[in-house]
Amino acid sequence: VPGDVLTLKDLAPASLDVIRFRAHEIAAVVINPLQAFHPNAPPPSDLVLASNVRGVSDSTREYKTWLEKMRKLCTDLGIALIFDEVYTGFRLAPGGAQEYFGVQ
Repeated sequence: VPGDVLTLKDLAPASLDVIRFRAHEIAAVVINPLQAFHPNAPPPSDLVLASNVRGVSDSTREYKTWLEKMRKLCTDLGIALIFDEVYTGFRLAPGGAQEYFGVQ
C-alpha cells in the first residue's frame, strides 16, 4: 500500500523531524548506504561499484554524521534501522556500510 511508505531525503534535517513526529507510525527505517557516495542522486553504475575507488569526500563524512544521528534517533524512538546492503555489502568493508561508517 503506497500510503504505508515514506520516502525521505538523505542528509535532510527535515527527514529526521518527520521520523520524530511520526514515530508512532514507523516500524523501521531502511537506508541505502550507497547513497553516501552520491547523496540524493541516482546510484552509480555497476562498473563504479566494482571498482576499489572509495574516496572519502566532505559529503561522505557528512553522510557518516547523518547516519550517526539517524542511528541515535531510531534507537531513542525504538525504531529498527535497517541498512540495505544489496549493492554495498562487502564492497565497502567486510562488515558492510555499518563497519565502514562505524554505525551499528
